[in-house]
Amino acid sequence: MTPIKQGKYGSLNLFYKDIFIASFPLSDTRTVDGYKKNGEWLILSTMRERPELNIRNQIYTYTYFLNLMYKRKLNKQKLWRSNYEMILGTVMALVKLNILDEDDSIFIQPRKRPTSLRP
Repeated sequence: MTPIKQGKYGSLNLFYKDIFIASFPLSDTRTVDGYKKNGEWLILSTMRERPELNIRNQIYTYTYFLNLMYKRKLNKQKLWRSNYEMILGTVMALVKLNILDEDDSIFIQPRKRPTSLRP
């Protein structure tokens, strides 16, 4: 099982097909917006470097990669750190392209409960 990585402000947990895939810490330098920009950067850099890969091809490539990682998780095979970084980029890119629903794919787990919710 993948451990949940906690940062100063909590963690960003990624799900794909209702399976927990990866966790990333939230801190002053690693924010949710910064992680979302990672997906935008992936889309734009691919379009700049490989103009023959249009959006449809990118969507196919990203979903194919996520399906491979999903199968590895189901078979309890290890994922490398580079896989986790690519999972982050592909999930954020597919959320940006409205292929994945943000509410189903991204869960932001705060480190502490807000004081207004405490009894």
